[in-house]
Amino acid sequence: MKYLLWDFENTLGYCEGMWSGTLHSILENHGIQNIKIEDIQPFLKIGFTWHSPDTSHSIFLNGKTWWEYMNEYFAEVYEKVGIGKNDATRFALQVQNEYKNISKWHIYNDVIDTLSYTLNNDYKNLILSNHIPEINEVIENLGITDYFSGIYSSGKIGYEKPNIRFYDYVINDLNIEKKECIMIGDSYDADIAGALRAGIKAILVRKPNAKNYSFYCKDVQGIIELVKNMQI
Repeated sequence: MKYLLWDFENTLGYCEGMWSGTLHSILENHGIQNIKIEDIQPFLKIGFTWHSPDTSHSIFLNGKTWWEYMNEYFAEVYEKVGIGKNDATRFALQVQNEYKNISKWHIYNDVIDTLSYTLNNDYKNLILSNHIPEINEVIENLGITDYFSGIYSSGKIGYEKPNIRFYDYVINDLNIEKKECIMIGDSYDADIAGALRAGIKAILVRKPNAKNYSFYCKDVQGIIELVKNMQI
């Protein structure tokens, strides 16, 4: 069997505004107009679990659940942009549902045709994503669950790509061989370098190929020929 291991966000789909847009939407919902997305963005560059991929969640979260930790983090961000402590805490608790708001999520135009082709040509598709624990809900609400044999999120595994433990967890859980797999993603560091260190072939998509990586295509439709030539 041949397995294609897909990153999700910014590879298969994307969220309008991402995390900063989510936090900003909540402010707008409460009639707060004087804080811009640009005011929020600088405070989101560190602090997520995937910003510290060498650290397991058990250590990083210090006994809290993923959302318990992040709710405190988002409350701190709100305070830093000028929201009072009580409202900051209240708004932070709304981030989970707002981020999963399916009206903000979109699938790239080339994804469905590509996934259909891979399924019809004896490949199994799996999602391997640095993401929220309930990524399955987003995938299901986008209507693409049936294209995948499995969905793995760092929020549940407890390790982030490019940590080799993330990849090893998936390989062991599926009881498959690394030589049967190709990782496909938009992040060279997380998806490509991480997979290669784990002994898995990889294809870089969408982002500019700044490192001149050999197996690259500008969209996921282009992976079809690459996959054929990589002989898994």
